Amino acid sequence: MHLTFGARVGHYEVVELLGAGAMGEVYRAHDPKLGRHVAIKLLNVVTALKADDVRRLEREARAASALNHPGIVTIHDTGESAGRFFIVMEFIDGTTLRHFLRRGALPLKRALQIASQLADALAKAHEVGIVHRDLKPENVMVSSDGHVKIVDFGLAKLGEPALAGSSNAGEATIGDGSSRGMLLGTVGYMSPEQASGNTADFRSDQFAFGAILYELVTGTRAFQRTTSVETLSMIVTSEPERPLALNPALPVPLVWTIERCLSKDAADRYASTRDLAREIQTFRDHMGELTAVARPPHAVARRGAVLAAAAVAVAIGVAAYLAWPSSGSGASAVASGLAFTQLTFGRGHVANARFAPDGQTIFYAAGWNGAPLQVFETRPSGPESRPLGPASTSLASISSTGELALILGCRLDWGNCVGTLARMPPGGAPREILEDVISADWAPDGESLAAIQLAAGEYQLHFPPGKPLYTTEGRLGYVRFSPHGDRLAFVEHEVVDDETGVLKIIDLQGQATTVSGRWEKIRDVVWSPAGGEIWVTASRQGNTTSIYAVSLSGEQRVILHAPGAITVLDLAPDRRALIAHGLSRAHIVWSSGTDTRELSWLDWSTVADLSSDGKTILFYEWGQAVGRNPEVYLRTIDEADAVRLGDGRALALSPDERWALALREMPQPHLVLLPTGAGTSRTLPPEGLTDFYWARWFPDGQRLLVVGAGPDALPASFIQDTATGRLEPVAEKGMLAVLVSPDGRRLLISDPLAGYLMWPLDGGPPVELEGLDAEDRPVQWSADGRFLYVRGAEEPVVRMYRFEIATGEKDLVTELAPRDPSGVVGVADGRGQLAVTPDGKSYVFTYWTWMRDLFLVEGLFR
Repeated sequence: MHLTFGARVGHYEVVELLGAGAMGEVYRAHDPKLGRHVAIKLLNVVTALKADDVRRLEREARAASALNHPGIVTIHDTGESAGRFFIVMEFIDGTTLRHFLRRGALPLKRALQIASQLADALAKAHEVGIVHRDLKPENVMVSSDGHVKIVDFGLAKLGEPALAGSSNAGEATIGDGSSRGMLLGTVGYMSPEQASGNTADFRSDQFAFGAILYELVTGTRAFQRTTSVETLSMIVTSEPERPLALNPALPVPLVWTIERCLSKDAADRYASTRDLAREIQTFRDHMGELTAVARPPHAVARRGAVLAAAAVAVAIGVAAYLAWPSSGSGASAVASGLAFTQLTFGRGHVANARFAPDGQTIFYAAGWNGAPLQVFETRPSGPESRPLGPASTSLASISSTGELALILGCRLDWGNCVGTLARMPPGGAPREILEDVISADWAPDGESLAAIQLAAGEYQLHFPPGKPLYTTEGRLGYVRFSPHGDRLAFVEHEVVDDETGVLKIIDLQGQATTVSGRWEKIRDVVWSPAGGEIWVTASRQGNTTSIYAVSLSGEQRVILHAPGAITVLDLAPDRRALIAHGLSRAHIVWSSGTDTRELSWLDWSTVADLSSDGKTILFYEWGQAVGRNPEVYLRTIDEADAVRLGDGRALALSPDERWALALREMPQPHLVLLPTGAGTSRTLPPEGLTDFYWARWFPDGQRLLVVGAGPDALPASFIQDTATGRLEPVAEKGMLAVLVSPDGRRLLISDPLAGYLMWPLDGGPPVELEGLDAEDRPVQWSADGRFLYVRGAEEPVVRMYRFEIATGEKDLVTELAPRDPSGVVGVADGRGQLAVTPDGKSYVFTYWTWMRDLFLVEGLFR
């Protein structure tokens, strides 16, 4: 039974439980003697019955307390309380490295910062003869200020210090070291010698470090199988997938270091961990040369032109690779044994494509020149396409008998079409089957369909339609039947508004299995003709996707990598492939009256805020141009060059325009104030929050409205003082504050149970607002506090309304839309991507385009 608040362990007062495991429980506690918070690890068995565990815990304390290094947790005290042994250590305000790895690979810069600190701490331990032997992401803490600390030396082996020039350095032990044949460590990070039950020395820690570094830069565990026994066997006998196959952007020297650490023979690793630490530090300090990114200082004024030239060069290269003309009626190319035939030539977005049963006819869905999605029919022998069926329709699948599965009334949901599933036989009319479908596929017999439905905010996999087979709290997509019809493959995203996801298969009885690790982006599932592999379009890091093949046992290989976004849509029995290729971009448009200007800067320019006079735009870039590490920018509407303010995702501009508020998500999410002119940045303490959703300034410029969540993952609203950093909760958990009134005395709050509320900060009762729908999105308060400017739910045109608070009347003010609708897949579809001035005269918004063409490809199969 866990201890509760106020319980005593020795003279320490328990505050809360931090975690529990096989060895014991960890509590945050108060030390009344020194007036500080500490962490207490309490053995979860009676000391008299488990003397070996007590000695092991004592060894942890002795080993760790012998070290004095900022990267290793400090031990304060040990003792026994009510027959249970405990160890007192410094309290670390942060989270484990595993928390960050759940999101996938880290940006290279951040990965090297963490790895450098970790290697330096390990080197210090090894220099005094201490080996950890259970190094893993769960035993690496990252504090709120970015410092790395190794914890839990419960498996540490206390040995003699390494002697210079000794070939057996680090192998000698004293005390009760583990016996040969005993497995100590954590499966997946054990060295081959540990997995075989042999003696482990400092080079075993190097192996674990290599496994962690592999995971940091690829987002995938180096060694992981379905069972522990299979994982141990893999560690001893097999090599992990090459890091470059998972992240082609990795510098080759770093890959060599990872592979050396993961050598099966300990003698092939580093003779000294200090040498390893120096190597990682060199990579960290010379990352610019390492990645060969030419970014001259003081070149902000030239950057836009340089990147534009680079974009042209990439486009020319891709065009030459994918569409070199030949004497045929289409456009085809042969490169590296691959033959490409371009099938579409319009300006817009290809959403889906399938081979017909005859193998020559190809059906696809596309939206050309701003028109809604429609299904087309074409053949490789001729460039023309013939439209089929009604407008606003996407293609889901084609049966073995030639019957189409369509999605009617298509509306976009994260780039996918959601609508009514319908069957359309050759030459016939569509017959509706199931509403709110996002993906569907015919069984090989051509008689039945599987479908993914979005019902009441929940994603469900149906087979047959109307019978849920699998349900998730996240998001589902891209369902496909295996060639034998005995199982289905699909993608599951744990978070609805995130492209991170895993590949899963499920049998027809509802038994689901995950067959891949977490990808940063994953979409478009296709089975190989023999059914032994599943091809997916995915990315381990960054926005550029590649095509991967995943076996049913989880092994992965790269099929095709090219600049831009490449997507596999279908495979024919004769091993031809339908592939879409294009580029996604985020654009910024500013509008005031009849004056409209395109003010995009790099490739993913995303609006955060607009000054009250409508002349200054705060935005951030987070695409390939900045290596997917968000950077904050400021620019004026006179089209002068944008000014980079610092790292982070921009949130809001202060009322006096002297500060930009931004969110930095690594190592632990926290807010930062960036000066727009002279000055230094200021970091605000997270005050226990582990996730931030959005934040805004109060009119006084001294306080912030912050919406975020703590370890309980329940969203809540707070007011933060920028001077002290202190957070004060507002309203109840689950109520999300959206806007601050111009006088700073009221908040507009979204309550899932009661709609929108006007929440007075002077202690009065909240007032429910009549006239605002759940789909309405309030964006700005008028200067006099009488109106709210509200964005409607329509797409792709953004309709802005003026809502009068006193009467509940809502009047249309303006409509915002891209001047060129071609390839538009979303307009201001995220919070903060639209801003309006208090007078309602000036607007700025972000819209997204994804231009794609369809290609027939031969030669992809090995």
